[in-house]
Amino acid sequence: MSVRTTLVLVALTLAMALAIRLFDGAEAKENGRRRAEEGAFRIDPAAVGGFSLSTARGSVSAKRDAAGRWWLVSPVAARADEDAVERFLDALAELPRGEAVTPPRGSEEEMFAPYGLDLPRARLAIDMGGKTNLFTIGRRSPLGDGVYVRKAGETAIMRTRGEILSALPANAEELRSRTLLSGEPDAIRRMDLRCRGGFFQLARGSDGGWQMRQPFAGRADALKVAELLETLYACKVERFAQDRVGDFTPFGLGDEATQTAVLGTGAADGSEILSFGSPVPGAGELVYARFQAEPCVYAVKAAAAQALAALAAEGLLARELPKASEEELAAVAVDAVELSRTAEGTWRTGEAPADRETVQAVLAAWNGLRAGRFVPDPPDGVEGRRRTIRLKRTPTRGGGELAAEVAELESGETAFRLAGESNWGIGNGGKVRELPDGEAAYRAKEVFSLDAGDIARVERKRPGGAWEAEEATGTLVAFLAPLRAEKILATDFEPPAEPGDGDEAVRIVHKGRTALRTTLVRRSDGTGWVQGLPLLFTLPPIP
Repeated sequence: MSVRTTLVLVALTLAMALAIRLFDGAEAKENGRRRAEEGAFRIDPAAVGGFSLSTARGSVSAKRDAAGRWWLVSPVAARADEDAVERFLDALAELPRGEAVTPPRGSEEEMFAPYGLDLPRARLAIDMGGKTNLFTIGRRSPLGDGVYVRKAGETAIMRTRGEILSALPANAEELRSRTLLSGEPDAIRRMDLRCRGGFFQLARGSDGGWQMRQPFAGRADALKVAELLETLYACKVERFAQDRVGDFTPFGLGDEATQTAVLGTGAADGSEILSFGSPVPGAGELVYARFQAEPCVYAVKAAAAQALAALAAEGLLARELPKASEEELAAVAVDAVELSRTAEGTWRTGEAPADRETVQAVLAAWNGLRAGRFVPDPPDGVEGRRRTIRLKRTPTRGGGELAAEVAELESGETAFRLAGESNWGIGNGGKVRELPDGEAAYRAKEVFSLDAGDIARVERKRPGGAWEAEEATGTLVAFLAPLRAEKILATDFEPPAEPGDGDEAVRIVHKGRTALRTTLVRRSDGTGWVQGLPLLFTLPPIP
């Protein structure tokens, strides 16, 4: 397919998508218009900009702002329950326009009293398209199957279904929002918390993890932060305690001791502030609360206030180091020894192969550390035992380096601190004491590999004896192919020219005209070497 044909197809696809979108929009608009024409109140809920309702039980007014959000205007200026408002308007829009009745001419009382419209059950004003329509709602029809409604300025009286009476909110509280915090917990990027335990400031990093910035620097426990956010977002208004409040002190909301959570998304709309005060008298499960700068006091369940009251710096700190896996790392370093991971997934120390099991032991030590408590200063016994572990991530995992100081204390506990954090964690686990020292200990344990098909003959020297011919048994060949040390002791060893009298040794004479030889020597203390290699290691007895 040519590039030109492809571009034409793309253009046709975009044009079709736009046409479908325009058609769907036009269809929705037409449906709204048709429903408005056929309805008793002739409204399209999406086009309503405000309304007022007055009944014997009270009155309420609401308006929609430029962003499409609903607000109560009276009897109190407050956030409206968006869902409740939409349900109310949808219920009005669904009411059909029934048969019309034209009363005989006379006074207004004579004309409208038989229908309950002289002293109506409700008066309703609906603003739509820059025009306000006024309605009065009267009594039920004689058979009880409808309710009489009259639009101001019209003589005709229409009948609609009786559901209109249940659709009318009983009071302003039914349309008032009981939700305090908006949005979703995952959108929060910053928290300032003032509670009995002090002042805490936390921020979410680009990797999604939480960091404590005050009272000191450290990683926060992601699970505990998430639980706190969920508790705060679950906080709902149980009662509207008092509106138009001038002094919040009687509610425990007017001084610096007030427990407060300031939550920010980092967006231009600023932060949301939620404060908790005293218990509500006679309702032990409720406490007073205040949201933002609203002149209102609410009664909410005490769970969120209790969660804030229980906060402590140590309780919010992460007790483990960031988890790491072998696959995400490009390099691992213990003190001055650095091990790098190759493209094939093997490990090297300098130019020599490294022991993968030792690398895995380092990661196990890192991932196994867990703090039971925290201290601000290095604990006694750290000096002289302190070690540094560094993990470098691959670019595909975000790159960057993690570094931690670790030390096994005389008490048997482990102390550790991640670079950039203020406190030392004290706990158990990690097996830091088992990490080896020096580059040699991280070398691959396979020090020599023998090709079984390249053996011309085998010679053996036992302690105190001379060289003798030896049978190349399967056990011996398996021991040498490859030869695996128990532990590398040195990488700059200079072996003696010949085995000592008390040493045991095996000499392999290889095939070929050159008659090359490989000699393995093992001392009585278990140390050994391969002649010509600068490695000193330990290995089990030669079979």
